[in-house]
Amino acid sequence: MTQTQTEPTNAAATASAAATAAATATAAATTASAAEPRSVGRPNSDVVDYATLAARFRPVFARIADTAVERERGRVLPHEPVAWLREAGFGAVRIPVADGGSGASASQFFELLIELGEADSNLPQLLRAHFGMVEERLNDLDSPVRDRWLRAVVDGAIIGNAVTEIGSGALGATATTVSGDDENGWFISGTKHYSTGAIFADYIAVGVADDRGERAFALVSARDAGVDLVDDWAGFGQRMTGSGTTVLERVPVNPDDIFWYADRAPNYMIAFYQTVLLASLAGIGRAVVRDGIEFVRRRSRVFSHGSGATAREDPLVQQVIGQLSGASFAADSVVQAAAAQFDRANGARDADGLADAALFDELEITVSRAHGTVVDTVLAASTRLFEVGGASSVDAAKTLDRHWRNARTISVHNPGIYKTRDVGDHLLNGSAPAYGWVVGVKK
Repeated sequence: MTQTQTEPTNAAATASAAATAAATATAAATTASAAEPRSVGRPNSDVVDYATLAARFRPVFARIADTAVERERGRVLPHEPVAWLREAGFGAVRIPVADGGSGASASQFFELLIELGEADSNLPQLLRAHFGMVEERLNDLDSPVRDRWLRAVVDGAIIGNAVTEIGSGALGATATTVSGDDENGWFISGTKHYSTGAIFADYIAVGVADDRGERAFALVSARDAGVDLVDDWAGFGQRMTGSGTTVLERVPVNPDDIFWYADRAPNYMIAFYQTVLLASLAGIGRAVVRDGIEFVRRRSRVFSHGSGATAREDPLVQQVIGQLSGASFAADSVVQAAAAQFDRANGARDADGLADAALFDELEITVSRAHGTVVDTVLAASTRLFEVGGASSVDAAKTLDRHWRNARTISVHNPGIYKTRDVGDHLLNGSAPAYGWVVGVKK
């Protein structure tokens, strides 16, 4: 789970086009965030009122929040919350209404993820591969395969991830293989780690390579006898994401469900996967404010150096709560500004659903820029939270430490030092965004 996602690299736009795109990114994000989501082009074909959309899911989010601390204390995997979200149709929230989904725009989707992250930050990350695969299919050209997978999601299917490998493999190499032929069938074998969401899934998106080294995502059944899902994630944060090991032994795959990197048009999927994590972080920022307020309101003891009869009347404590609120507002605003650029890119698509690759470069740089700001802001807030109380604030039963642990764990995906360096290189030298965030041993 702490390794980077290994999605494919876009064909880079020219350096001059990329530099021009970056120069306009901040202004574009501000303009787009103030506007209603556009209804031009696929995958956003609906205009849906956010208040109506959110009202459908908020009772489920509240139910998840009510049970989050209990799950944290006992490290109880959230099978029930995933089922609640499935029953509510949350997995199909991005799919157009005409196809059975909720028709949410990208910016509305990310706002919903922030709300879900406030309830329990494990859930948005747990569903990251699911929403990524849905977005991939929404960006596909029309085909029976596209329609079949969107229908499966509308019918309640959940998709997990099995992408990252550990060990001494070469940088970017994939040891998990897909092999066979149309007469005898195609099969996948290999071992994956950090398989976030796979334990909860009906299908798993597996990173594979063929005998020529060509890479792809392949969607297979999580229930196949050749799939072994192991709950061995040992990280100190995001402990209920099911980010364990997946072992695949001759798992059959439909060749139509192998999506080769080489066949993909330029897209915004790297930025999309990253923004799911940023929305999770913004949700943690909101939870920090919520739990800080609740802690102070219930606190009767005060310090001798305090200036109020109760903690809630102490000006210094009030100041800390105000700072936490400001940090959450900042994190929300940055994520929402970045999310609005997905609507802009979708609104610029042509009749075939394609858009200029320069828009995706612009979006990638914007999300990389947002990464450092959101991470630093939420990590600082989750530490400052403890300033509102004394030793009782570190009582393990209160689990206030989960906010810092979860934020720290999310933050090491695609580490920020490389995100910000990528932005700096782009601004100074006109380089195209890196896109391909892969791990391995340099050989």
